[in-house]
Amino acid sequence: MVRDIQRDLRQIICTLLIGFSALAISGDDASAVVIDLNIQVSAIDFAGVGAPPQSSAMADFSITFDTSFGDITNESTGLTLNSIDLPYDGTLAFNYDSSADELRIGAGTDGVTGLNVGTNDFGIAIDSISTIPVFNNFSYVRSGVFGIWFSTNGAVTAAPTSVPAPGSMALFALG
Repeated sequence: MVRDIQRDLRQIICTLLIGFSALAISGDDASAVVIDLNIQVSAIDFAGVGAPPQSSAMADFSITFDTSFGDITNESTGLTLNSIDLPYDGTLAFNYDSSADELRIGAGTDGVTGLNVGTNDFGIAIDSISTIPVFNNFSYVRSGVFGIWFSTNGAVTAAPTSVPAPGSMALFALG
């Protein structure tokens, strides 16, 4: 009798685990991901009109948003700039292009993707933000200097801002 109860419990636990796994895999939007990252971006070899005021640039920021909302434009909620070695005017904001899985960050008075010559502004583009982030480009302009400087030679490092809680499926199934 004890063996029958143990066998039945094992079958129930296996059924629950398989069912929960299927639910997790087949959620409403399998591609939806909550982005919650600390990101460091560095770029070198800037080129453009005239000699660049800086030949390298670095930025460090934290960002949190939900990709299930689709495209996001000029959003500042969830974005914190920890440091940048470029001056900027305007409000820091980001865009998310869901079809390209691309994150753009900027701080200009003309939105995230606009750079106005003669102002302090920058733009950063990161591809594959919901999987393994990849550097795309970094650009900037400076107040009082005519030119736009652009680099495709850079790197991005991303790490979760918080450590996820340990899985509780097994604990739940064991009672």
